[in-house]
Amino acid sequence: MDDGVLTALLMGPYAAVSMLYGSLTTTDQSLRPDAWLVEAPATLPHSTSKLPAREALLCARRNLVQLTTLCSFVLLVQLCTSKQVDLSRIKTGFWFPKLRGRRSWLFVGYSLLISTAAVTFHIASDMLSLNIWQGMASYDQ
Repeated sequence: MDDGVLTALLMGPYAAVSMLYGSLTTTDQSLRPDAWLVEAPATLPHSTSKLPAREALLCARRNLVQLTTLCSFVLLVQLCTSKQVDLSRIKTGFWFPKLRGRRSWLFVGYSLLISTAAVTFHIASDMLSLNIWQGMASYDQ
């Protein structure tokens, strides 16, 4: 029985990928309907990278895909590590201390460990030339 874990893991990346796919497949249409009374997208005057509106949209949606997959990765790691501990057999002690200060420090340490693992995975994927969580890419139209 699913308690929402699959929804939490997959809904964000699915929505982000569908938006990216929609942007990639509708290259011949304008970014906004002609009937809308909305001004054209603005560019920053002192920007070193003046991307056209379509490329900026694709870059933003690609970054959204990367962000949602990063969040799902961190959630998946947290779920996998928390499933390893049998909560029914653990009494209040080291894992669930009575003191709130120690519990808070254990949570901070666990969060830092997960964050370090995510950064290590990012560096390893760059070294192995995997296209996971890369920087900006150029989009050909």
